[in-house]
Amino acid sequence: MKLRNSMMFTLLLVLMSVVAHAADPAPTAAPPKGLSLLPAAAAEVKKEAAAAKPQSGFRIGYVDMGRVSQESNVGKQAQASVKERKDKLQTRIDARRKQLDKQRAAIEEKLPTMTPKVREAKLKEFQKKVADFQAFGQQADKELQQLQDDLAAGFATSVEKAATDQGVASGVGLVVIRKELLYVDSRVEAVDVTDDVIRRMNEAAAKK
Repeated sequence: MKLRNSMMFTLLLVLMSVVAHAADPAPTAAPPKGLSLLPAAAAEVKKEAAAAKPQSGFRIGYVDMGRVSQESNVGKQAQASVKERKDKLQTRIDARRKQLDKQRAAIEEKLPTMTPKVREAKLKEFQKKVADFQAFGQQADKELQQLQDDLAAGFATSVEKAATDQGVASGVGLVVIRKELLYVDSRVEAVDVTDDVIRRMNEAAAKK
């Protein structure tokens, strides 16, 4: 009785499979009389499982640029250089601004006692100093921006070299920035290579 129930259950599985594939124009041949229907059901289940299994094989690597910037020696040195230059420029700007404030206060204090001619000359002189101060501030901004651009270019070159070497060593087909990974298909294996890229960058920097 148990064997019969088992065969009936197996037959039900086969019938359900046939109904699910009714759209297939090829006719499904009935199994010969006297043979078990279990092998046919097992083959169908195996076929469906194989179709559902993701076909992996393509691997990509991704890099967290925030970590690379903060943790690599190249990134740390670049940030330190920018901060040092910025602080020096800011000190000079503050000193010149303070000097201008003193001169303005002195002129305003003496304005009531000045003749129109002297007042005009003093105001023109002060306006020229203000213009010089503004020009100095703009030049300081350009200087700092140029430093940042140069350091960023060197940093990018270092990252690219380390990522390329790591990609070749680990066998990934592509290395991208992590924030650009908006979607990764289940058939693609995404590998975090940030630690390896940082290590390679530090090793390369130590050799210079």
